[in-house]
Amino acid sequence: MPLWLNHQGVSDSGIGFWMAVMVSAGILGQWPVGRLADRYGRLLVLRVQVFVVILGCLAMLSQAAMAPALFVLGASGFTLYPVAMAWACEKVEHHQLVAMNQALLMSYTIGSLLGPTLTAMLMQNFSDNLLFIMIASVSFIYLLTLLRKAGHHPTPVAHA
Repeated sequence: MPLWLNHQGVSDSGIGFWMAVMVSAGILGQWPVGRLADRYGRLLVLRVQVFVVILGCLAMLSQAAMAPALFVLGASGFTLYPVAMAWACEKVEHHQLVAMNQALLMSYTIGSLLGPTLTAMLMQNFSDNLLFIMIASVSFIYLLTLLRKAGHHPTPVAHA
């Protein structure tokens, strides 16, 4: 995001401000998103969050509504991991929790390393807007994966 903002001509202090907006939105989103996940189910909330990330990316492509789009991206994107982690913890046996957490953390780490690197190279060679196209594309694949479980609502192992 800082690279995209820089390419849009935003000053260093402006980049800091917009990054603070996104991170603050993620912090502010933790409580309500967690409550919604507890009330309506983590899978449903994950689906909605991912869909909202896609909508935020589409809004950023137009640049007409950057402020609300960045806030929405922060609130929905930075709360995905905790809800996904909570959902995953419901689905595994007690003795598998550590291995599951290791696998999730490893996938998060690999994605955090490869995603920005590949996206920056693509942005350099094609368009700055590829940042949002990449985020939306990965989110769409994640949404399809979450939707595959549409009729699958067994009792969570942790509550059985």
